[in-house]
Amino acid sequence: MFRVRRMRTIAMAAALLLLCGGLAAVIADRLQDGRRSAGAETAAGDAVELAAPTMPQYELPPLEAYPELLDRPLFSSTRRLVEADDAPVQAAVTSQGLDVVLTGVIIADGNKVALIVPRNTAKPVRLIEGQGYQGWTLSEVQSEGVIFRQGTRAQILELDRKPGAAIAKN
Repeated sequence: MFRVRRMRTIAMAAALLLLCGGLAAVIADRLQDGRRSAGAETAAGDAVELAAPTMPQYELPPLEAYPELLDRPLFSSTRRLVEADDAPVQAAVTSQGLDVVLTGVIIADGNKVALIVPRNTAKPVRLIEGQGYQGWTLSEVQSEGVIFRQGTRAQILELDRKPGAAIAKN
Protein backbone atom coordinates (compact mmCIF):
# COMPACT_ATOMS: atom_id res chain seq x y z
CA MET A 1 0.00 0.00 0.00
CA PHE A 2 2.86 2.34 0.78
CA ARG A 3 4.28 1.66 -2.68
CA VAL A 4 0.99 2.47 -4.36
CA ARG A 5 0.74 5.82 -2.59
CA ARG A 6 4.30 6.66 -3.41
CA MET A 7 3.77 5.81 -7.09
CA ARG A 8 0.65 7.97 -7.20
CA THR A 9 2.51 10.87 -5.59
CA ILE A 10 5.36 10.58 -8.07
CA ALA A 11 2.93 10.32 -11.00
CA MET A 12 1.02 13.39 -9.79
CA ALA A 13 4.23 15.38 -9.31
CA ALA A 14 5.39 14.40 -12.81
CA ALA A 15 2.03 15.43 -14.29
CA LEU A 16 2.17 18.80 -12.53
CA LEU A 17 5.74 19.27 -13.70
CA LEU A 18 4.74 18.58 -17.30
CA LEU A 19 1.75 20.92 -17.02
CA CYS A 20 3.95 23.76 -15.65
CA GLY A 21 6.49 23.18 -18.40
CA GLY A 22 3.76 23.31 -21.05
CA LEU A 23 2.35 26.56 -19.63
CA ALA A 24 5.82 28.10 -19.52
CA ALA A 25 6.34 27.15 -23.18
CA VAL A 26 3.01 28.73 -24.19
CA ILE A 27 3.81 31.95 -22.27
CA ALA A 28 7.30 32.15 -23.81
CA ASP A 29 5.82 31.63 -27.28
CA ARG A 30 3.26 34.41 -26.73
CA LEU A 31 5.96 36.77 -25.52
CA GLN A 32 8.06 36.02 -28.59
CA ASP A 33 5.05 36.63 -30.87
CA GLY A 34 4.44 39.97 -29.16
CA ARG A 35 8.05 41.00 -29.66
CA ARG A 36 7.96 39.92 -33.30
CA SER A 37 4.76 41.86 -34.02
CA ALA A 38 6.08 44.97 -32.24
CA GLY A 39 9.29 44.71 -34.24
CA ALA A 40 7.35 44.38 -37.50
CA GLU A 41 5.38 47.55 -36.82
CA THR A 42 8.50 49.69 -36.37
CA ALA A 43 10.66 50.59 -39.31
CA ALA A 44 13.94 48.68 -39.51
CA GLY A 45 14.69 48.32 -35.80
CA ASP A 46 13.68 51.84 -34.68
CA ALA A 47 13.05 52.08 -30.96
CA VAL A 48 9.48 52.54 -29.88
CA GLU A 49 8.99 55.52 -27.58
CA LEU A 50 6.12 55.35 -25.18
CA ALA A 51 4.75 58.70 -24.05
CA ALA A 52 4.05 59.02 -20.37
CA PRO A 53 0.40 59.63 -19.65
CA THR A 54 -0.31 63.16 -18.58
CA MET A 55 -2.33 63.71 -15.45
CA PRO A 56 -4.77 66.60 -15.48
CA GLN A 57 -3.98 69.34 -12.99
CA TYR A 58 -6.45 69.46 -10.13
CA GLU A 59 -7.47 72.87 -8.95
CA LEU A 60 -9.51 73.50 -5.86
CA PRO A 61 -12.82 75.21 -6.47
CA PRO A 62 -13.17 78.70 -4.96
CA LEU A 63 -14.30 79.00 -1.36
CA GLU A 64 -17.63 80.42 -2.55
CA ALA A 65 -18.41 76.95 -3.95
CA TYR A 66 -18.87 75.78 -0.35
CA PRO A 67 -21.56 78.08 1.08
CA GLU A 68 -22.26 75.70 3.99
CA LEU A 69 -18.63 76.00 5.10
CA LEU A 70 -18.88 79.78 5.05
CA ASP A 71 -22.20 79.77 6.93
CA ARG A 72 -21.09 77.21 9.53
CA PRO A 73 -17.32 77.58 10.19
CA LEU A 74 -15.49 74.39 11.12
CA PHE A 75 -13.45 75.79 13.99
CA SER A 76 -16.22 77.63 15.79
CA SER A 77 -17.62 75.95 18.89
CA THR A 78 -21.16 77.00 17.96
CA ARG A 79 -20.67 76.45 14.19
CA ARG A 80 -22.49 79.77 13.67
CA LEU A 81 -21.18 82.72 11.69
CA VAL A 82 -20.31 85.72 13.87
CA GLU A 83 -21.42 88.94 12.21
CA ALA A 84 -19.50 92.10 13.10
CA ASP A 85 -19.82 95.63 11.77
CA ASP A 86 -16.45 97.04 12.84
CA ALA A 87 -14.88 97.83 9.44
CA PRO A 88 -14.23 101.55 10.21
CA VAL A 89 -12.44 100.62 13.44
CA GLN A 90 -10.32 98.10 11.59
CA ALA A 91 -9.14 100.64 8.99
CA ALA A 92 -8.21 103.18 11.65
CA VAL A 93 -6.29 100.73 13.82
CA THR A 94 -4.38 98.84 11.16
CA SER A 95 -2.93 102.06 9.80
CA GLN A 96 -1.32 102.62 13.23
CA GLY A 97 -0.57 99.07 14.30
CA LEU A 98 0.01 95.70 12.78
CA ASP A 99 -1.24 95.21 9.24
CA VAL A 100 -2.04 91.50 9.54
CA VAL A 101 -5.02 89.17 9.38
CA LEU A 102 -5.61 86.58 12.10
CA THR A 103 -6.35 83.37 10.20
CA GLY A 104 -6.17 80.80 12.96
CA VAL A 105 -5.75 80.10 16.65
CA ILE A 106 -4.42 76.82 18.04
CA ILE A 107 -4.69 76.02 21.73
CA ALA A 108 -3.54 72.48 22.54
CA ASP A 109 -1.45 70.76 25.21
CA GLY A 110 -0.71 74.06 26.97
CA ASN A 111 0.66 75.61 23.77
CA LYS A 112 -0.99 78.72 22.37
CA VAL A 113 -0.29 79.58 18.74
CA ALA A 114 -1.61 82.32 16.45
CA LEU A 115 -1.54 82.09 12.67
CA ILE A 116 -1.37 85.50 11.02
CA VAL A 117 -0.97 86.61 7.42
CA PRO A 118 0.54 90.02 6.62
CA ARG A 119 -1.74 91.93 4.24
CA ASN A 120 1.09 92.62 1.78
CA THR A 121 1.98 88.91 1.36
CA ALA A 122 0.16 85.61 1.30
CA LYS A 123 2.70 83.73 3.42
CA PRO A 124 1.32 82.80 6.85
CA VAL A 125 3.36 83.42 10.00
CA ARG A 126 3.13 81.13 13.06
CA LEU A 127 3.62 82.90 16.40
CA ILE A 128 3.78 81.35 19.85
CA GLU A 129 2.45 83.31 22.83
CA GLY A 130 5.21 85.66 24.01
CA GLN A 131 6.95 85.78 20.63
CA GLY A 132 7.61 89.12 18.89
CA TYR A 133 6.62 90.27 15.41
CA GLN A 134 7.44 93.66 13.80
CA GLY A 135 8.05 95.31 17.18
CA TRP A 136 4.87 93.87 18.72
CA THR A 137 4.67 91.00 21.22
CA LEU A 138 1.95 88.38 21.10
CA SER A 139 0.88 88.67 24.73
CA GLU A 140 -2.36 86.66 24.81
CA VAL A 141 -3.93 83.94 22.69
CA GLN A 142 -7.60 83.17 23.25
CA SER A 143 -10.01 80.96 21.33
CA GLU A 144 -11.67 83.91 19.57
CA GLY A 145 -8.70 86.25 19.13
CA VAL A 146 -5.27 87.46 20.17
CA ILE A 147 -3.75 90.52 21.85
CA PHE A 148 -0.51 92.12 20.63
CA ARG A 149 1.30 94.64 22.86
CA GLN A 150 3.91 97.30 22.08
CA GLY A 151 4.88 99.21 25.20
CA THR A 152 1.62 100.67 26.55
CA ARG A 153 -0.27 100.10 23.30
CA ALA A 154 -2.38 97.00 22.73
CA GLN A 155 -3.97 95.69 19.57
CA ILE A 156 -6.67 93.04 19.56
CA LEU A 157 -7.19 90.85 16.51
CA GLU A 158 -10.39 88.87 16.53
CA LEU A 159 -10.72 85.68 14.56
CA ASP A 160 -13.33 86.52 11.95
CA ARG A 161 -15.24 83.69 10.28
CA LYS A 162 -15.40 85.40 6.90
CA PRO A 163 -12.61 84.32 4.54
CA GLY A 164 -9.80 86.83 4.09
CA ALA A 165 -10.83 89.22 6.89
CA ALA A 166 -10.00 89.93 10.53
CA ILE A 167 -11.23 92.61 12.90
CA ALA A 168 -8.64 94.75 14.66
CA LYS A 169 -9.36 96.90 17.72
CA ASN A 170 -7.20 99.05 20.01
